[in-house]
Amino acid sequence: DGIGIDMVKICCPFIVPYITHIINQCLSFSVFPSAWKIAHVIPIPKNKNPTQYKDLRPISILPTLSKILEKVMKLQMYEYLEGNNLLSTYQSGFRKNHSCTTALLNVTNDIFHATDAGMLTIMVMLDFSKAFDTISHRLMNSILLYYGFESSAVELISCYLSCRSQRVVVNNVKSSVNNLVSGVPQGSVLGPLLYVIYSNYICSTLTKCKYHQYADDTQIYYSFRPDQLHFAMEIVNRELNGLVNAAFDHNLHINSSKSSVMIFGRDQVRASTIPFIKIKIQDTELTITDVAKNLGLHLDYRLKFKEHINCSVGKAFATLKRLYPNRHILSVQTKIYLSDALILSHFNYCDAVYGACIDSTSIARIQRVQNACLRFIYGIRRGDHISHKIREAGWLNMSERRFLHTAVLYRKIIDTKTPSYLLDRLRYRTDIHNLNLRHRGLLDIPLHATENFKKSFSYNIANVVNSLSPNLTSLNLNMFKKKLKSELLQFRISIMM
Repeated sequence: DGIGIDMVKICCPFIVPYITHIINQCLSFSVFPSAWKIAHVIPIPKNKNPTQYKDLRPISILPTLSKILEKVMKLQMYEYLEGNNLLSTYQSGFRKNHSCTTALLNVTNDIFHATDAGMLTIMVMLDFSKAFDTISHRLMNSILLYYGFESSAVELISCYLSCRSQRVVVNNVKSSVNNLVSGVPQGSVLGPLLYVIYSNYICSTLTKCKYHQYADDTQIYYSFRPDQLHFAMEIVNRELNGLVNAAFDHNLHINSSKSSVMIFGRDQVRASTIPFIKIKIQDTELTITDVAKNLGLHLDYRLKFKEHINCSVGKAFATLKRLYPNRHILSVQTKIYLSDALILSHFNYCDAVYGACIDSTSIARIQRVQNACLRFIYGIRRGDHISHKIREAGWLNMSERRFLHTAVLYRKIIDTKTPSYLLDRLRYRTDIHNLNLRHRGLLDIPLHATENFKKSFSYNIANVVNSLSPNLTSLNLNMFKKKLKSELLQFRISIMM
């Protein structure tokens, strides 16, 4: 529409009534303006010297005002879906208080439980080919009606999806317009939620296998005793192919060459079983791998996350190396901000998942990155004592950071009652043992047979929560964060992760 977001912000006090009127008219008459249905696609190189189309990443730019209307539509649809519990419990994509972290905590917790019981787990990670681009508009309308959306709402979504087009723009030179006949608009506000609705049914075909979805990232898994291997393979293959057929009926196609299988369990049993495991999608046998990237986290069959730590440490030191030449011209406070935002942030992603699983070597490697940042900030030579500078920078050490993030996640789960798949795993001692008020707020530690189970969410969250000061429980989330960090800075809490 030729109107940039900055211009909208500047003019906001004057144009809000007019934008509101346009949006209300669109909602009343179930019309999405045609002028807002064209996208400019800008190809961004993935490397310095792109030579093929696959070396380019297409970025879709949509009209600014269209996203405002999309936001309104999304909020109303999301409220209806959640209010009526229409979305799968195990779909974590684009939902409030759900994330890759919560999804992976749920999956790994199931694996730890199974391994503790002496069972093996087969996990199949599925790759959908261009899932967002293959959505059938006709089928989308039928699905919305099935979930109880009014015909006027379905008509508006139909108008939103139909008659869309895009053109490529390079150096202000525009290509001819290309019409889009399927899929949701790339870069849109509403598109991801529409995909979640569209694919909501697919995993409901599973009756024996567990599953978890994050938008189009889908993993199914099944735990079994080693003597039930052939029965387990039969179940997984049957249910997997049922899911593939359901996806095909929805015009979604699974790329078997990019899908993979992982086997979890005790090392000796796992090693003797793997040669006999064959998981197929139709006639294609899937590759069994020891390490796979799952929702951005490098997952290994022992759940020790060494590969993930290797990658994170490498990226962190590479960033620090680029900053080092500027250390003399930057102020101390600026270097603290840069180190926290660009270097230590590499370890924030899913640290509640891997934090309890990593060994002492990985813990030390992560801490060395923070120590290197402190040397960069304060100009301290290698070999000189560094630990006293952590508090001077206002930082927690890396183990304390992971503890803080895990505790904050717990508070969010308690405050919002979501996601339910993690909330249901919390068991309070007073609920189970009918204990006195002294134990109010303490979580029950699950019974377990092996030390390995202590890496699970069920065990670790109880360990974290039970070490918190009682005076933290009545605080709101923001005050909880501040007070807990203050207590950690003053060494009032013993960290065991």
